[in-house]
This record gives sequence, C-alpha cells and structure tokens, in this order.
Amino acid sequence: MISDISAHRTTVFQHTRSLKVNMDRSSFTDDDMLAWKKLWSTFLTAMRSLSSLKLQVASDGMGRNRAEHMNNVIRLDRLRGAPTTSIISPTPLRTSYVSLSWDFRESLNPELTAEVSSLLGRCSNLERVFFGMMARHQMKWILNPQPFATLIESWSLLEWSLKLRELVTRGVTVSPEDLISNIRHLRSLKDLTIVSYHTLADPGKSFDVLRKEDIHLGTISIPALHPPEIIEYISSFTGLEGFSIKSYDTRDDTQPLIHQLFSALQRHCITLRSLTIYVYRISPWQEISRNHFSESAELFQSLEELDVHEYISAEDVRVNNAEPLLAWL
Repeated sequence: MISDISAHRTTVFQHTRSLKVNMDRSSFTDDDMLAWKKLWSTFLTAMRSLSSLKLQVASDGMGRNRAEHMNNVIRLDRLRGAPTTSIISPTPLRTSYVSLSWDFRESLNPELTAEVSSLLGRCSNLERVFFGMMARHQMKWILNPQPFATLIESWSLLEWSLKLRELVTRGVTVSPEDLISNIRHLRSLKDLTIVSYHTLADPGKSFDVLRKEDIHLGTISIPALHPPEIIEYISSFTGLEGFSIKSYDTRDDTQPLIHQLFSALQRHCITLRSLTIYVYRISPWQEISRNHFSESAELFQSLEELDVHEYISAEDVRVNNAEPLLAWL
C-alpha cells in the first residue's frame, strides 16, 4: 500500500478530509515505530485535501527512551515535505481543525513542541484547535502543564491573521499575555473550553482581556467561577448560547457569587440554548439553582438542554429521599 501511494498509483487519499491517529500505550515495538514513521510521512504527503487532523499519543508503560522514540516518529514538520529548518512552510496546509492530545503527564520536549508550533503556523485556514494532556493522575493534578505560548509561537510570525473560532485546552497553561499577544488571531473566537482549572494562569485577567477587546463568546465552558472578572465578562454583552461550569473549587460556593451568575445569565435568556452545572459536592448551588429556575424559567425560552448535577447525600439514599430530584420537576 505504501508503495502504491508513493508512486501515485492510487488517488483515494488525495480526497481524504479527516485523519485520526491513536498511538496506543504499550503495544508498540521498535519495528512498529519504524513502520508508523513511514506510514505517517507517506499518508500526510498524499492527503492534500486534509481539513481535520487528530493525533492522540499515550505513553503509559513506556520507558523514557520509548517516549522519545515516539516523539521522533511523529515529527510534524515533515508534513507535506516541509523543510525541517523552516518554521513556516511555503505551502500552507488546508487543515481547519487540529487536535493534539498526549498522556505523558508532563509537557512535551522542546523538539516536539517546536514541531507542533510549526504545524499550527502552516494551517492558514485554522478555525478549531484542541490541545490536551492528562490533567490528573491518581487523583493528583499534573505538576508540569504545557505552556500555551510554546505551542503557538509560530503564530507571531504569520503574515495573515487566523480566524480561530474554537479553542479547547486541557492541561495547558493559558495566560492573559498569551491572549494579548495573539489577539489578532482571536477576533473570531466563539467557543472557549478550559479543562482543569489550575492550568489557567490567571482566569480573571484572561476574561478581562476578552471583555476589553469586545470578543463575545457564543459558548463558555470553565471549571471555576470565583474570579470576579468572569461574571463581569458574562454581564458585558448579550448573545451567549451555551454556558457550562464543572466546579471542583469550594471558592465557587459563596451565595452572592451564585446569585450573580444567574443574574448575568438573564442577559442571555433570549439566546441561551444549553446550560450545564456540575458541582461535585454538597453546596448552596443545588438550592439556589432550583430557586432561580422556579422563579425565572419562563425567561429562558430558547433553552433546549439543562444539565444539572444534583449531589445527593448518603442519608438521602439511605431513607429513599428523592425530594432533591423531584424539586426540579
């Protein structure tokens, strides 16, 4: 098959629009790695219509040498024959969606980080980006998150401005300075998802940047709410279609803060279609959320999906008390 592709005896991969590569944890031998390297470079060279690239790498059970070997296999700067000495290829890729996830539980090494940045700098049509590393291991947060700035370093060299519409990060440290220095690429941003709260260096100041730059998101998914700038941002515009909070932080449990959120969401009652509230503990969220919806549910006429995680105590289960759930009905 590789020889057919290399010799252009088949055109099937010229029309491939989406590619997903999942490199498993411990099933690779050294020979497998070499075969993957040849497949990777051959496939990507032939896929001239590729618009979606998803690469997932897992390393459980791998030694240090094996992980380094895998890094060499997936050298991203060899896509389409791009020269290894050039950060920006003369021939940009058409890819509009790039998804990169890795389970190394540590940031990528400098070489692979530079190659990821090179890839992103050659996707002139890039609209959607997902960066993800393992956020937690054995119930502990990762200690060495990947800096967002290192992954998008090539963006500062672009002669054109990207029209990025969706950004999803997991285990990646995003700072307000990252947003400010790349604001020209974020003017069209509509969907922002942040997974694992500790990796957002300063969430309040980051949302303050978005507010001051008049970047109005359509959907927001965050793992904490307590920095006041987040509520200020939500209150600064109208048109939000989706909001999700999955909170592990008890600083989100103050009653005034919860009331402020629902007051801010009322500014978006005409457009809000999806609302998700996951609070993984007994807290004021449950009662306050129910009360707000019982009083103002009729305002949210566009709401199609309401996903509320109702925390039930062990005592409720023991006595078969379903009242916390029935109260929503």
